[in-house]
Amino acid sequence: MRRLNLEVEQLREEFKDLKTTLNQQQDDVSASLKTPGLRDDSKDSKEQMVTEERVEARLTDENAKEAEH
Repeated sequence: MRRLNLEVEQLREEFKDLKTTLNQQQDDVSASLKTPGLRDDSKDSKEQMVTEERVEARLTDENAKEAEH
């Protein structure tokens, strides 16, 4: 019986820790949603790089065609 009580107490402590962690994560998510300046811009940066590469390639092609004429 004593062993069972110890296990129950241990599970309660673990549950309490998990609940605390979950609450902290929820607070962090709420804070990040309220602060739009901290959003992940990695996708936007990649798209901008691709666009810049396309423009650069187009300019290079146009310069090559002008040199031929």
